[in-house]
Amino acid sequence: MKHPNHWKEQILVPLTELDLPEVTGEPLTSVRLEFYSKHLKTHLRIDVFLPLDYQTETDWSYPLLIANDGGEMTDIALPQTTADLVRSGEVHPIIIAAIHSTRERKHIYGVANEPDYANRGDKAGLYSLFILEELFPWLKARFRIIDKPEALGIMGFSLGGLMAFDLAWSNPDVFKRVGVFSGSFWWRAKSYDNGYTDADRIMISKVTNTTTHPSDLQCWFQTGTLDETNDRDKDGVIDSIGDALDLLSELTKKGFPKENLTYVEIEGGRHNQATWKMAYPLFMKTLFHPKV
Repeated sequence: MKHPNHWKEQILVPLTELDLPEVTGEPLTSVRLEFYSKHLKTHLRIDVFLPLDYQTETDWSYPLLIANDGGEMTDIALPQTTADLVRSGEVHPIIIAAIHSTRERKHIYGVANEPDYANRGDKAGLYSLFILEELFPWLKARFRIIDKPEALGIMGFSLGGLMAFDLAWSNPDVFKRVGVFSGSFWWRAKSYDNGYTDADRIMISKVTNTTTHPSDLQCWFQTGTLDETNDRDKDGVIDSIGDALDLLSELTKKGFPKENLTYVEIEGGRHNQATWKMAYPLFMKTLFHPKV
């Protein structure tokens, strides 16, 4: 597929120009919880990061951001960066529930009820039920969360980003904001040596074939020019970028307003926490700005 040039002209950001907020005070505090999921039949570790004023402003409720790959939050400096962005007025005070991945990460993350060709993601449907039927109601009952879809977001890295987008896309009555860092949109139904075509990309095909779509979903995508080296169609664009741009093309075909789609391509960015750490403030300032 020929990728639309207007996306690349709009979003290319050199890694050297990305700056973390200046450290000005205390980071967010967190509460570590162990949650047993009946759907997944396992315990999951969850870190709930609370706003700095949570204990003093007891009449206030807050937006909620659910984060996959929760064990990586300190690697991307989420507690400090979020606190500094809130202090500077660039981000709304927010509760963040970071779910640690398990040893079954390649099974619980993916596209719900649509495993890939190697049967990875076979428990993604159960993970979705865990979020929707167990974790989200439990968080709302215990923390002061704004109970409106527009106040709820989800994010993730790589395969966790794919899972985040699938949850948001498939549950528009629950989520209205999604952030995907180096998303695994290559997730495919066939292997390359078994007749693969681009139509076998599971999430992109799911978007293509969805008749009723959540056009008010606020989407934020990030890729890095050094995410990988693979270029299966030999068009000079690495697969991670090509897949993300193809997904954006499908969303625009669905009639998504341009203001609901943000794509950040980081020149020199890699598929790692160091790049996602630099990108995280852009995501938060876009989707959780006080005026959004």
